[in-house]
Amino acid sequence: MSQFFKENRALFFATFISLLLIPIAWNYAMLSDLPRLEKSRDEITKRAQSYAERIGFDANGFNVAITPAQLQSPSHTTELKFNHSHLEMRRLIEQKQVDIPVWRVLWTKDVPIQSSQESMEITLTASGDVLSMERQYYDTANIAPIPIDSAKALAIAFLEREHGLNVRDTSRFTFLSAKSDERKSFTIQSFVWYDELHANKIGGKKVSVAFVGTMIKSFSHEMIISEAAKEEAFKNAAALFGSRGFLITLVVFVTLILLAVVFLKKYHEGEVGVRGGIVIFSAVLVFGTISLINSAGVSSVFVNFGLSRSFNYFLFLVFGILFGQLVLAGIAFFSWTIGESDARFNKRERQILGADALLQKNFFSKVVGREMLAGMAFGVIACALAIVLIAIGAQFFGIWFGVAGVSVGESILPFSPFWDLATVVTTNVFIRLFLFERILKKWKRKWLAIGIAGLAWAIYYHYFPSVYPFWGSFAGSVIIGIMLSAFSAERGLLAVITAEFVYEFLFREIPLLLAPSAEFWGAGVIDLSIVASLGIFAALAVQRGSEFSFKGSVLPSHVQRISQRARMEEELKIARETQRRLLPQHDPAVKGLDVSGICLPALEVGGDYYDYMKLSDGKFAVVIGDVSGKGVPAAMYMMLVKGVIQFASSVITEPKQVLTETNRLVFQSFKRGTFVSMIYAVIDIKEKTLRYARAGHNPLLLISRSIATISAPMPKGMALGLAESQVFEKTLEETTMSIQSGDTLVFYTDGFIEAKNGDGEEYGEERLLNALRTFANKSASREVVQSICKDVQRFTGFAPQHDDMTIVVVKIL
Repeated sequence: MSQFFKENRALFFATFISLLLIPIAWNYAMLSDLPRLEKSRDEITKRAQSYAERIGFDANGFNVAITPAQLQSPSHTTELKFNHSHLEMRRLIEQKQVDIPVWRVLWTKDVPIQSSQESMEITLTASGDVLSMERQYYDTANIAPIPIDSAKALAIAFLEREHGLNVRDTSRFTFLSAKSDERKSFTIQSFVWYDELHANKIGGKKVSVAFVGTMIKSFSHEMIISEAAKEEAFKNAAALFGSRGFLITLVVFVTLILLAVVFLKKYHEGEVGVRGGIVIFSAVLVFGTISLINSAGVSSVFVNFGLSRSFNYFLFLVFGILFGQLVLAGIAFFSWTIGESDARFNKRERQILGADALLQKNFFSKVVGREMLAGMAFGVIACALAIVLIAIGAQFFGIWFGVAGVSVGESILPFSPFWDLATVVTTNVFIRLFLFERILKKWKRKWLAIGIAGLAWAIYYHYFPSVYPFWGSFAGSVIIGIMLSAFSAERGLLAVITAEFVYEFLFREIPLLLAPSAEFWGAGVIDLSIVASLGIFAALAVQRGSEFSFKGSVLPSHVQRISQRARMEEELKIARETQRRLLPQHDPAVKGLDVSGICLPALEVGGDYYDYMKLSDGKFAVVIGDVSGKGVPAAMYMMLVKGVIQFASSVITEPKQVLTETNRLVFQSFKRGTFVSMIYAVIDIKEKTLRYARAGHNPLLLISRSIATISAPMPKGMALGLAESQVFEKTLEETTMSIQSGDTLVFYTDGFIEAKNGDGEEYGEERLLNALRTFANKSASREVVQSICKDVQRFTGFAPQHDDMTIVVVKIL
């Protein structure tokens, strides 16, 4: 035995107990296998055909359709519920003391449905007994009436000949009424008797017969349903199938729109792939369309577009695909693509591993086998729990299962076990992938996500047997929904899809397996064999399948480029923020000085550098540098230079020695061809001196208030990194000059003088000097910096910035 089976012994033991429990609890909870399906559809059709011929209906030229009797007679079971327990109701139906309409055979012509036409409809029980018939005549049919006594005699003879009902037996039948209804071209004469045969057990029955001339118009022999039962049945049906259906349809379309909006946002951000979504979209559309085609012959009969039957069928398919299957497939597509992305974010790829294996065509893999087997086991458990809940509710809380009879019209068509698969897949991908992962991503609470997903399943899907009153059905749906959501969170998406499929499959197939007719139990056995073969496949995959690791959807090439670009932009944004923090965060407060600086990178990050350092004895150092090149490489070199300068300035006081030591490390570390121009200046406030060295950088500018000139010595020196220490030190000069209050020192990089306008003209040194003459008299260094930057901006206009721009202004107070 493999490790998987050892680890899941408790799960499989619970499944075994559930398989024993289901048939035991079924009789205490369900009516959907009653009445038992004794006759095949062909036998029912032949009986109806024979009956129609005997009463004078010629079916030549008519189309015949055999469908389930609509709503499976909730009014009958509601009436029984007033006076009988669940087990008594089962016994009355089994003993055929209550006739439940199961089959509806309809003959029509392919003409507009709302036009005047001739038709015949016969309703039969599961055993083939005719419960009612209704024949429609053309409005223009000219049929001569007969005396009402003659019509009554025909009715009595008809009942005795065709239905074995001797209404002349006054010990059983009581004549209630005779009525004539004049129409335009014929008269309907109807007669009603009261049948007391089972009045003491189920109440009386009503026998109704109507004739048009000598031709039978209608017949019914049905249990009398009280107004209270009709009202409650209508109320229950409305709660289960009425306004909720419209609201769910509205919610589905709103859901599709919201999902599309979220998808487009994430798609353009490069966060989602579409390959897996496309596969799911296609699978849901194919399964849904097959289901629609199979059911169209039955379901389209109940849909009236006012056109011919054949065109009605065609429109049913078109509208079903456009507004049904395509919508479901769209929800599945968007839910998978977004949910997969969120699962990755939540580090929960394991939860979609089995589904991803199927999407990647790794069908025979261990993870597929594990999730399918666990899902099938849990589906059996969920089915047993639902039946037990109904039984307990019936025993203690007054709820009851109000629908008798299996939906025979759809049960044995091709692919019927997989009819609900499209809806099951869509529901689970939306609720237990998209919704679950979204909630988990936002609130980080697993059980909150499980609870909301379970409640959403109950509201959105609500697959629970039709229990009355409605609160019982909804409460059961919430319990099952939360169970399935918890199972999904633990076992994975493929597991819960399989579990829900098996859960619904059992409710559909058990009545077939219990049917006496070989057509139905045979169909049930075939369907069960298909599902069992999937279980065998899953078990083999667990034992012998291949391992599979999560791959996920491959992003389209353009989305990959968008994603890569977005990632690079985010990384550059982080780099820019990091570099910004390496530069001075605010203007320094230095006694006797007013200092301000700014660095404007041409790209997200740049190679310009400036810094301030407070030295011993009240001295203050200013350094400005420009690394060759731009962008990320220049920024990386700049960060290295910053570290070297800060270290050197902490142990060396002379500017020349600081630059020499910096050059030694730069020359060793930088690749050849990369260099740094720099000025390192030390201001002695007490002595009113400026001592500095220039390593190939733009000249220092001194605006002297006393002589109104712009001048400063320009010592020699080559850029850092171009030569080894001995050569560099020989060429580097250090200068000392006097400064006085009112003087302004300006350090800048060549980005200012090389800034270009739209015509390619440079700002130049002359414009910079003129700007300094204009703005140097401003009271604060910050104002000077801002004025210079604005002047350059006015010159360049909308032309792009080509180089990093850095300036430091120092006013001597």
